[in-house]
Amino acid sequence: MSRFKLTAFTILMGFVPAGALAGPIWPEGAAGRFPSSAEPVTVPVTHITGALTGSLFRGVEANDFEDMYQIRILDERDCGGKGFTANTTWMVVPGGINDFNTQLWLFDASGRGLLGNDDAGPGVPQSFISFPANDLTLQPFPGPGIYYLAITGFNDDPLSAGGQIFNQASPFEISGPDGPGGLLPINNWSANGSSDIGLYDIQLECVGAVPEPATCSIILAGLGIALARRRRLA
Repeated sequence: MSRFKLTAFTILMGFVPAGALAGPIWPEGAAGRFPSSAEPVTVPVTHITGALTGSLFRGVEANDFEDMYQIRILDERDCGGKGFTANTTWMVVPGGINDFNTQLWLFDASGRGLLGNDDAGPGVPQSFISFPANDLTLQPFPGPGIYYLAITGFNDDPLSAGGQIFNQASPFEISGPDGPGGLLPINNWSANGSSDIGLYDIQLECVGAVPEPATCSIILAGLGIALARRRRLA
C-alpha cells in the first residue's frame, strides 16, 4: 500500500494512537433506545455517565428506560494490549454512582446482539462485558469498528423479530446471542417501562472516537480531490 493510500486510510478510519486513549468522561446528551437514535460518542472516552429517568419526557421519546450509545472499539494493539471492556462495577469518577441493578448489552453495526450481562458476580448487582462471551457461544471479538452499547435496568432485555436475543442461563454469565432472536437486529425491549432506573457510570477500555458525519464528508471529499489530481498527473 502506498504512503498516500495508507495515510488516507488511517485518517478515514479515525485511527487513534495508543498514547491518546486516556480520554474524558462522556456525559449523556440524548441517548435513545435503538441504533437509529443512539448517541454517537465522538471522542475517545474512559467513562460514560448518565441516567435512566423512567417516564419523564425527553426529546422525541416519552420513556427513558434504556440508553444506547454508538461507540468505536479499537484493536487491542492500539490499547496497550488491553481489549474492549465495559462495566458499571467500579466507580472511578468522583461522585460516580450506579444506584440501580444495571444490565449491559453490546450490538454490532447492524444492530445484532453480541454480548450481554446482568451481574458481574454473586452479590454484585452491577454489570461487566468483554470478549469472548463465557457461555457456550464463546462469542469472539469481530474486529475493530462501530458498535452499539446499551444500558438498562434488571430484566429489561433486548428483543428482535425472533424474540429474546440473549438466553442468560445465569445472571453472572457474559452471554452471546443464543436466544431465539439472536440472529436478528434489535427492534424492542422486554420491560417497556417496568425496569430499574437511576444514575449510571459505565467505565470503558479500548474505545475510540466515532467519526462525526461532517468530518467523514470532508475527508471523503478531500480524498476524491487528491485521487483525481494523482490520476491527472499519472
